Amino acid sequence: MPSAFIVQETTTKTKYKFFISKHSADSFEVNNNHTAVRLTLFHQNVQSLRNKKTSMELLLTEKTSNFDIICITEHWLKDYEFEYLNLNTYSLISKFCRKDKANGGSCIYVKSNIEARECTLFQHLNQEEHFEASIVELTQYNIMIICVYRTPTS
Repeated sequence: MPSAFIVQETTTKTKYKFFISKHSADSFEVNNNHTAVRLTLFHQNVQSLRNKKTSMELLLTEKTSNFDIICITEHWLKDYEFEYLNLNTYSLISKFCRKDKANGGSCIYVKSNIEARECTLFQHLNQEEHFEASIVELTQYNIMIICVYRTPTS
């Protein structure tokens, strides 16, 4: 059951606003220094990114596909395979790869012009075949993007 969540801190008293993306492509508004900015998120369960890299690149080069964040579940890749998998104008910020079992996984790519860093605070919650999450903080917007893959049997 793939999901993409967007979490935005709304005040300094740690209140958060949650947006849950229910579509493969979604947009949401965030505040950046009291200015509203619209970001777009693309989420896809690809069931192997190895054989879909070209399709992804074609999709991302279309004029109508101007996504800021790309969340991918079930990429089926090992850690070392990401070294050879670059998406033009995007940076891989966070990934979860299975070590013992096949398939699964999640990752988040962010457009290169957006300040982002991996959030490792919740990595200890990841468990193969049960909860496989990648988390990114968009530092200039003070929000976190969470991409989660849960197997149908978890």
